Amino acid sequence: MKVLVACEESQRVCLAFRERGFEAYSCDIKEQSGGYPAYHIQGDVLPLLDPHNVGFTVFTNTGKPVDLPDKWDIVIAHPPCTFLSDAAGSCISDKVHDIGYIKLRYQLRLQAALFFMQCYYAVADHVAVENPKGAISNAFRQPDQYINPSEFCTSIASEDFQRKRTGLWLRNLPPLVARFDFRPSVTWVDKVTKDRSTQRSKTFKPIAEAMAEQWGNYAIAQKL
Repeated sequence: MKVLVACEESQRVCLAFRERGFEAYSCDIKEQSGGYPAYHIQGDVLPLLDPHNVGFTVFTNTGKPVDLPDKWDIVIAHPPCTFLSDAAGSCISDKVHDIGYIKLRYQLRLQAALFFMQCYYAVADHVAVENPKGAISNAFRQPDQYINPSEFCTSIASEDFQRKRTGLWLRNLPPLVARFDFRPSVTWVDKVTKDRSTQRSKTFKPIAEAMAEQWGNYAIAQKL
C-alpha cells in the first residue's frame, strides 16, 4: 500500500509507516532531516496529488524512481499553519498594521486555505490533514478530533508526555484512540530559533506511531 506524507521533512510519520511494511514517502519543499533520502520526494506536493499525473515518474532525493499511482492508499498532510492559525488571524488588525500589510496577509491566508483543501480532497482512499485551530475550523468545519502528544505516549516518563493541541480533519479514517486519559500540566513550548518553523512542524513520535498503527491497520482491513 502506498502512503504519501505531505509537507513532512522530519519523516517521522513516513518512517513509522515504513516500519510497518508500507511503501511510504515523505514530500516537502525542504530536504529531509529524517535520514532516509531514498524515501523523500523534494518539491511541491500538489503534482503528486493531481489525478492527471497518474503514471508519471517522480524521483526521491537519491534518484530512486517512484511511479505515481492511480490514487494513494493513504495521504497524511501537514500543511503550514503560518497564515491559518488563530494567532495568525489575530495579527490582521488595522490598529497595528497598514492596509497594504492587511491585504497581503489576507491573500496569503486564502492561498494557505486553498492548499489545505487541495490536500483534504486529494485523490486517495484515506486522508488526514493536520492543523491547529484557526481559519479552517471557522471557514470549512471543525476537525474530527483534537489530539495531544501525551495521549499517545507509552509512559508518563516520556519526553513527549506534554500538551500541544492539534486538530485532525479526516476522510474515511477513524479518530485516533488515545493511550492515556491523563493530561499533563506541562504545555509544549517551542524555542525561538533560526529554524523555528521547521521545529514546530515536526510530528511527535508517539503520534506518528499511532497513525501508522491505527490508520495503517484500518486501511488494510478496508482492503480485505
